[in-house]
Amino acid sequence: MNSGADVIAKAEGIVQALRETAIESEEARKLSPKAVDLIRDAGLTRIVSPASHGGYQLSLRELVDAERVIAHGCSAASWVLMVTGAHTFIAGRLPQRGLDDVFGKDPGVLIPGVPSTRPGKARRVEGGYVVSGRWRFASGADRGEWLIVGSQGTEGGGEDSCPDQLFFVPKAEVTIEDTWFMLGLRGTGSNDVLLDEVFVPDHRSIPAFRAMIGTVPGVETGLYRLPIQASLAVLLLGPIVGMAERLLELVIE
Repeated sequence: MNSGADVIAKAEGIVQALRETAIESEEARKLSPKAVDLIRDAGLTRIVSPASHGGYQLSLRELVDAERVIAHGCSAASWVLMVTGAHTFIAGRLPQRGLDDVFGKDPGVLIPGVPSTRPGKARRVEGGYVVSGRWRFASGADRGEWLIVGSQGTEGGGEDSCPDQLFFVPKAEVTIEDTWFMLGLRGTGSNDVLLDEVFVPDHRSIPAFRAMIGTVPGVETGLYRLPIQASLAVLLLGPIVGMAERLLELVIE
């Protein structure tokens, strides 16, 4: 996939099939496995993943376009694509060893989770951090092999103190609690995720403040030097605009 036109064509090619999964996602309260396969097989989960690991490393505009089109098929699929795509965009700032861990087996891996630092606590240990906390509204939590979470910095200047950090953790080390009983976007499976004293090595962590303003040390690729906070606001447009377009179509019909 080399351009925005390629992305739109791939997304449009699975809209009808996604419509057939929407009821299943709603009833299960999490995204249908078939819907996951559709967006993965179309290459849409690789739009902003690193080219060094088999991703397409396109711009955020291409990801927004994919989200918008997918919303015509299934709003939940569009939302999960947006959330996990945003986290793939964040993961591109990891050092080489971290990229190998997350993208080495699959450049299109879905990365759910919550990059908010407020719910998490971490302490510095040799070689990394020990992380605990509960993060709410982790869209797609059941559908990814890696998750992102954040932690607040600790004060005091002791050996175990650390700044705000973002962490990437294997799904096997995360507890997913079934808390998502909503009416709207029920199929997103936005459940709580919990970590209890989980060790995360240095190479799977990113300084949160540096990531938010686009100055993570050692990151040279332009896509991954974009400030995260502003970029996530842009990515939200895809599902919102796509759902509005689809609603207008239905009203006209």
